[in-house]
Amino acid sequence: MGILLGIARAPALRAALVEVDEVEVGDSEGIRGDARGRKSGRQVTILFREGWESACRELGVTLPWVTRRANLLVEGIAPPRRVDDCGSETWCWRSPRRPSPVI
Repeated sequence: MGILLGIARAPALRAALVEVDEVEVGDSEGIRGDARGRKSGRQVTILFREGWESACRELGVTLPWVTRRANLLVEGIAPPRRVDDCGSETWCWRSPRRPSPVI
């Protein structure tokens, strides 16, 4: 079972992300109060703790998760994967209203 470890939002474009305890999420605007949430097709971004820590280890640095500018930090969830037409592996996660063959 996955665990939500953190929530963050940007109060203004290019502003530092601010961690919050709770948020409201809408299907057209993403996280309310997040200046970046209105982009079509990308209202909420998810960062997987295990992947973030692995990347930081590989680079030899320790950085706060909000450096990645994601809205949600989770652990214990395997990132969905698919192989695209070019053979590259990518992540694909869509809204339940538009089912993805990955999920």
